[in-house]
Amino acid sequence: MKEIAILIILFASSSVFFAQIHRSKNEEQLYSFAETENGEKQSPINIPEYIVKHKDLQIERNYLNSKLSVSNLGHTIQFNYDIGSGLKFNNQLFDLIQFHFHTPSEHLLGSVTYPLEMHIVHTLRNNPNSETEYVVIGVLFKEGKENPILKKILDNIPPAGKTIKNENISISIDDFFNAHNDFYYYEGSLTTAPFTETVRWIVLGKIYEASYAQIKKFNSLMGNNARHIQAINGREITINSGL
Repeated sequence: MKEIAILIILFASSSVFFAQIHRSKNEEQLYSFAETENGEKQSPINIPEYIVKHKDLQIERNYLNSKLSVSNLGHTIQFNYDIGSGLKFNNQLFDLIQFHFHTPSEHLLGSVTYPLEMHIVHTLRNNPNSETEYVVIGVLFKEGKENPILKKILDNIPPAGKTIKNENISISIDDFFNAHNDFYYYEGSLTTAPFTETVRWIVLGKIYEASYAQIKKFNSLMGNNARHIQAINGREITINSGL
């Protein structure tokens, strides 16, 4: 009986080992960008499930409607936002430039990967520095109901390398925000080359919905274009409210 018990334990251990290898290989297939040494404040990260430190950041949104302008860049789908929208972050003005998508999500929340992530990109107005300063808002999506904003974009996708504009269709990115939006904040980098560490990251705590067909369509257009999570390296991650 003792020998049988040992065999059972060994079999179970080997099963777990091979399962871990299999899972690791599947995870590797989700990410397309090779890893290089770029610094100590790289993005994306796995945001811990429990964060006790609260921070009151001074953020004011000023988002107007934008006429539809969608670019198919091959590696991502990008919506080019009309000039005039932006936000004030700790008394600095940032202009809303564009938002684009990643499948699967780049940021993880409590070690959970979501099927889709949208990045809303802002750049510092009148930047005195040589490198561009950013505020990027990450919005995570889970599979659920069809998203009406995403539908407008997916219904107007141009061929790869092209941009389509439609003056008769408008989108308001403000529809993704309300007075009860908790969000996570940390300082990091761009998630594509040159991986510049000049990004103030805001990741919304609310998870939005997109249909299976919408998520599949984004993935078919962009492929798996997410970057691996990066080491936190002691960076402060805070939770905030009211964006």
